[in-house]
Amino acid sequence: MKKFLTATLVIPLILWTTTFAQTPEPSTLSLQDCIALAQSESPEAQIAENDYYIAYWNYRAFRSSLLPQFALNANLPGLSRLIDRTAQGDGTNNFTKQSGAFSSANLSIFQQLPWTGGSLSVSSGLQRIDQFDDGFNSASIEWRSTPIVVRFEQPLFRFNRIKWLQKSEQIQYRIAQRKRQENMEGIAVELSKKFFSLYQAEMNVENARFNVSVNDTIFNISKGRYNVGTIAENELLQIELELLTSQTDLTRAQLNYDRAQRDLKVSLGIPEAQTIAIIPPEQFVPFLVDPERAVHHAKIQHSDLLNFESRELSVEREVQEAKANSRINANIIASFGYNQLGANIDDAYKSLSDQQFFTLNLQVPLFQWGQSRERMQAALNQKSQTEMEIALEKKQFLNRVRFLAEEFRLLQNQVLIAAKADTIANRRFAVSKNRYLVGKIDITDLFDAQREKDSARQNYIQTLGDYWEKYYELRQMTLYDFREGKTLLSR
Repeated sequence: MKKFLTATLVIPLILWTTTFAQTPEPSTLSLQDCIALAQSESPEAQIAENDYYIAYWNYRAFRSSLLPQFALNANLPGLSRLIDRTAQGDGTNNFTKQSGAFSSANLSIFQQLPWTGGSLSVSSGLQRIDQFDDGFNSASIEWRSTPIVVRFEQPLFRFNRIKWLQKSEQIQYRIAQRKRQENMEGIAVELSKKFFSLYQAEMNVENARFNVSVNDTIFNISKGRYNVGTIAENELLQIELELLTSQTDLTRAQLNYDRAQRDLKVSLGIPEAQTIAIIPPEQFVPFLVDPERAVHHAKIQHSDLLNFESRELSVEREVQEAKANSRINANIIASFGYNQLGANIDDAYKSLSDQQFFTLNLQVPLFQWGQSRERMQAALNQKSQTEMEIALEKKQFLNRVRFLAEEFRLLQNQVLIAAKADTIANRRFAVSKNRYLVGKIDITDLFDAQREKDSARQNYIQTLGDYWEKYYELRQMTLYDFREGKTLLSR
């Protein structure tokens, strides 16, 4: 019997302890903790990092293409045995049997010259021809060597595509670097919204519980007053209705709190079963933000300004290309090297003979029915239009930055005012409640004070949330931390 009683008491205790131990501890997070976690773990952060590394590796690939390129080309022995038409020395053609093999290997180094648009290459090769008789026995072998051949090719008066591509790739990579940090600050903006949505939902729950408690107390007191005839039934019904309304508000506030919890956990990658306990924002300390200084940092650091530069470069490239295509084009190709023939490989490298090649190709447009002039004019008009669009967009962008800085400076004052209004509204409600309990004011004045208290608290949290949202938007637009006085770009 004693063992049975022991098991009856101990087993539930063990089960309860195990269940309690498996309950996840709540994660206590500040606003900065949430932002840091989202910037390292969220899907948006991973996408931003991946976008940057795509641009990074593309830029590295382009830079590598400008370095000397080594190549080895080889043909394995190719066998052929056929009857084919062969031209004779007297100009006639005869069908002859052909049987042989051909092999070759060539090692080359190729270098583009971005500053001129030309190219330079150095190569070395070896070839072998085998002639067979009808029994596939080797009848003759001949070797040809080209120990070294230097080849230079230089376009004249042509559009230098490599030079413009190099400028464009450099700008695109710089844009990717800045866009990466801007995306991280964009994550901070979104996280601040969700953080303060949860914070406001939590405060709404606390406030709703407080209102239910106060209204329940007032209702119980009012029932006693009604029973002794000191208040009318209409006032009691009004108080009861206010109690029911506060209970409904509490249910709605709890639902909104659960939804805000889930939204924030999804952004942070926290499991659904894990509870978040947020730390209220740090003590508010105003700091100076000069709108003109914000505009200055936006000009030199935001990716939009580089995008404008990229567009200007693109239309200027089209103008230069149209100009180059409207005039004489020439191409110089020159090569110099050594070669030799031999019955064996050693002979192919003895008494080398030099080889030279030079040609100048010309392309002169004679009559194009005005095509070159019209393309040139179209490119110039496109350039003019793009420059006007960029000037307007740049002005609009800098105005947005200036307005954001002014709005942020105004919000700092509004946070201080909202905090003071919240304190005053709470104090007024406490005084009104005490005065109602002693019969100095009626129930309407009390409920007005309660609604003002609720409104002041919501306004304070909303203003504080707007402040932090605008703070991270300002960082995103300028890539500068005005609180710490430092740039957000790594140098």
